[in-house]
Amino acid sequence: MIKFSSNILLAMGMGLILMPANAHENISIDYVENVAPILINQCQSCHREGGIAPWAMSNYQILQGFAPVMREAIVSKRMPPGQINPKYADVIINHRTLSHVEEETLLSWIDSGAPVDLNGRTDPMTETAWPTSEWRNGEPDLIVEVPPQEIPAVGTMGPHAIPYRYASVDLGLTEDKWLRGSEFLPSEPTVMHHMLNTVALPGERNTNLLGTSGGEQANRDLANISAYVPGGDPDFYDENTGSLLRAGSVVNLQLHYTPDGTARTDKARIGLYFHDEGVVPEERMAGDCACIFPDKWTPIPPYDPNFKQEADVVLKNDVMLHTFLPHMHFRGKAMRATAYYPDGEVEELIDIPRYEYAWQLSYTWREPKFLPEGTRLHVEGWFDNSADNPMNPDPSRAVPWGQMSEDEMFFGAFTWKNAE
Repeated sequence: MIKFSSNILLAMGMGLILMPANAHENISIDYVENVAPILINQCQSCHREGGIAPWAMSNYQILQGFAPVMREAIVSKRMPPGQINPKYADVIINHRTLSHVEEETLLSWIDSGAPVDLNGRTDPMTETAWPTSEWRNGEPDLIVEVPPQEIPAVGTMGPHAIPYRYASVDLGLTEDKWLRGSEFLPSEPTVMHHMLNTVALPGERNTNLLGTSGGEQANRDLANISAYVPGGDPDFYDENTGSLLRAGSVVNLQLHYTPDGTARTDKARIGLYFHDEGVVPEERMAGDCACIFPDKWTPIPPYDPNFKQEADVVLKNDVMLHTFLPHMHFRGKAMRATAYYPDGEVEELIDIPRYEYAWQLSYTWREPKFLPEGTRLHVEGWFDNSADNPMNPDPSRAVPWGQMSEDEMFFGAFTWKNAE
């Protein structure tokens, strides 16, 4: 029997029981029924053989061995990564946030010694099946090779920094295709920090990879190839949604690598998934977005633990909001996006109270959110330039805007479909 020690609402039998704070009622937590399902749903997609996590949740014996590590990660909110304010967990698909019940269940199970009584049952952690393909959504319809990139062992702008790389890749399309999904797959993910891109129409060489600065709205009827960020998900639309890739199109890439002490050659590939021949999807996901930058960058003062930057964009037409990607560097602390509607109503859209530079995650609304023309999207970002920030390379420095991680950036990138 395991004891809960904080407020928690439990469904028990026919009713609900609200346990008062600091109560110590004996509540039975079964590993198979209560613990394993949480770990499978919230953790095992990364913590598995071949996953990006450093250890795999393969069976209960491994979980018991790593129980103290799990406890620290849960209590500190370090895991699951990229957690948002829990009040948005119902509207954001990939919120990666443990519910209060899930957190209390795991912590109480760990604190009781991580007991397991299979009682003749199979360990659920051993029964999960994950795709064997290196591609998240199976083998693509078309694989495009990116020019190989030689990454030195040590950076030229500091030990872990080299200048951004830029490359244009011809997709080799001789006819228009309706895109259903895409994925960027580096061969050396340990040194790839991110890849951003734009699709250029035939004859164009568009190098604007982050939208327009100063709060302008980028709005072009172009397909969108999935970016690459640590822990991010590749784009894959439903059966009735697509974006148009025109014959002869190229993808302009911005490649950011961080040397790790070993010279490497990254041979990245782009995987494209198309709708069946003759299918014209009713819903169109074009490359419409707004990357909201501040009009003027104010250097972050030395030792400031809570410095704020902010920026806005005003929508030029009605849109259906799909995703939000926050971006800052080592000193990034938190970010929030708010909609100011033409009728005067104000609505907070999303709140990321604990931003983590190591996880460049995009957040997707469960149902696309309608925003009318004239809506002002306001993004606020907070930075911790103090000595208490373990990621801070130099708290004594007034930090400028810059592409390298030792400097800072601040933008919120929205994607949407134009509303009919």
